[in-house]
Formats: sequence, structure tokens, C-alpha cells
Amino acid sequence: MLQLTAADVSEVYHLRAVLESESAAMAAGRITPEVTVLLFKICDRMSELREAPASEQLAADTEFHYTIAEASGSSRLHALVRQVSAIPVAYRSAIAYTGADMGEAERQHRGIAGAIRRQDHGEARRLMRSHVEWAGRLAVDRLQPTLAARQGSDPAPSP
Repeated sequence: MLQLTAADVSEVYHLRAVLESESAAMAAGRITPEVTVLLFKICDRMSELREAPASEQLAADTEFHYTIAEASGSSRLHALVRQVSAIPVAYRSAIAYTGADMGEAERQHRGIAGAIRRQDHGEARRLMRSHVEWAGRLAVDRLQPTLAARQGSDPAPSP
């Protein structure tokens, strides 16, 4: 089983921020009306998931991020985003966002979707980076007790 430290989780979110901010900027240059509609529909769905199980929240959040990565037009970037997101997806499937967290995530997603719709590369990049960094801080805060417990429960090495 993969044992993560707070530093590991922070690093994963840092990498996500780098990759996903670039995918948002690239998507802003290639956005279609159909993808724009889809992004805002996902945001609408998120507004209904404030008290939903973690798996439902995660499905909407993941769809939003992967839709943008796909819209970047780079299959390699899309694959890298999916790969680096595997660790956050694993933890998020068990830890639900609070209603306030979901509201904030939705607000940030709408900002990102709006910047992409306006084809504002710089703003899309900035907002996505800020959003993933926010999610990373939240993940470390929420996972800290679990991570500390795991680190404290490692058996002593055998002589």
C-alpha cells in the first residue's frame, strides 16, 4: 500500500498545479461552444453536491479537470494530468468536501470556465493554478491526522 507523507501530497498538488494551469491556458486557445457548455453544466452539478457522498463530488470535480485537460488538445498533457491526479483521486474518494468546500470549489471552477470561455489564456492559467493550490492545502489539512497516524503506526524494522 502506498504510504504518503504531507510532503508527498503537497508535491503531487504542486505538480498538478503546474500541469493543469498549462492545460487551462491551452484549452482557452482551443475552446469550443460545446466544451464551454459542458464545463458550466459540471459547475451546475457541483452546486447540487454540497452534501453528497465523496464519490459523487469527486466524479464531478474530476470530470471538470479532465475535460479541460482534454480540451488542451495535447494527448500527452491530458495523460500526464490523469496520471498525477491518481493519488488525489484515491484519497478524495474517501474524504468528502464540506458544503462550504464544495461551494468554494464550484465558485473557482466557474471562474476558470469563464476565463477559458473568454479565451483569456493568462487568467485561465492563473485561476487554475490558484484552484489546485487551494485544493492541495485543503488535502494536506484534511489528511494530516490520517498521515500522522499511519507514520506513527509503522512497525519497527526487523533486526
